[in-house]
Amino acid sequence: MTWQGIVVSLGGTPEPVIKTLLERRPAQALFVVSKSSDGDVEEKILPALAGYVPQYQKAVVSDPQVMGTCYREIRARIAQWLGSGRLDPERMYVDITGGTKAMSSALALAGVEYCNDFTYIGGGKRDPVTGRVLPGSEQVILSANPWDTYAVRDLERANQLLREGQADTASAVLQAAAQKCDASLKRRLSAFAALAEALGCSDRFEFAKAVNIFRGRRDNLELSLDYPLFRKLDNLGRHWEAIRNQVRDDKQTPGRETLLELFANAGRRAEQGRYDDAVGRLYRAVELRGQQLVKLAFGAELGKARRDDFPPASRDAAQAKFGEPDPSGHYELSPARLFQALEFSDNAELRAQAGRYDAKLSRCLQDRNSSLLAHGVKPVTKGSFDSLRQAALTACDVAEADIPRWPELALQLPA
Repeated sequence: MTWQGIVVSLGGTPEPVIKTLLERRPAQALFVVSKSSDGDVEEKILPALAGYVPQYQKAVVSDPQVMGTCYREIRARIAQWLGSGRLDPERMYVDITGGTKAMSSALALAGVEYCNDFTYIGGGKRDPVTGRVLPGSEQVILSANPWDTYAVRDLERANQLLREGQADTASAVLQAAAQKCDASLKRRLSAFAALAEALGCSDRFEFAKAVNIFRGRRDNLELSLDYPLFRKLDNLGRHWEAIRNQVRDDKQTPGRETLLELFANAGRRAEQGRYDDAVGRLYRAVELRGQQLVKLAFGAELGKARRDDFPPASRDAAQAKFGEPDPSGHYELSPARLFQALEFSDNAELRAQAGRYDAKLSRCLQDRNSSLLAHGVKPVTKGSFDSLRQAALTACDVAEADIPRWPELALQLPA
């Protein structure tokens, strides 16, 4: 590889710095120096490079004994240097041999954020008094960035994103990490990325795609996750399969699994503070429950009841309530009217369901109708969402325990 640049700390004997520069010959260098070692660049380093002179800049730390100060100043300077030189972080490396312990430690901390590789000058012969590597015995010891190798930051960020319901972003983070990490961990990270992608698909109601992705990585996930967590995810995959089977025909009324997923999806939107989106899911859940009941009562799919679907003795009364059917012969039934239609059922249990659409639910749905995503401009508040959710749970005969939830994920690599 042709190295574009090096960030190297300076202090003590100059030979280690000269060694790493001559061995890799980066085109640009950022020397991390203190006020006392500032002059070493021009006086000791550059004259010893035998005609090779990189373009260079300096990062002068104000207090080489305070690690926090060194870290703040070095980190800011690296970012500035990379941007001004349009340098590729993948072709950069950090050498942490020189400088005070605070300087080299701070450089290591800052370097993991920006560079792929680290070097340290070691050797078999050391001064018995100072412990420094003796001139002529220096060796450049290369190490990959451990945060990339073990995907430390990426896993932490992905887990946080998954906790926030941002599965697609988590998948992108994990996919990128899989390209950089140790080969032995690549398969596991790729499986985690696929899991996050499947969760994202389910969140967008793309259940067929979610099932295909999850089933394609099922074996790897079983090997990579603890068994209780895997069983929860496997059950979630079966839940997606049931919904996929229910929504294949866009003319048929989906079943209970789809109804429960609408509540789950609404909950995730609310956790993100997206209450207008959340109540839209609840509205659809109430409507779907009405459609399911109308199908049971009259055999009408998706609530599209015709006059002849009602019992003969009730047809005139239904038309008087709902007016003339549309050109296709179907009544346009809102959520409220879906429940009202149950009054005309011959089944006493279904007639009793008509009362599920009560004044409380109607009042809550008005908050949804006045939102910007419906017919008004008023944002939905958390209080409005909570009230509608409770009313919708009652109307749809759904208990809290029935709602499928993503298991709490803490994706990890083996120790």
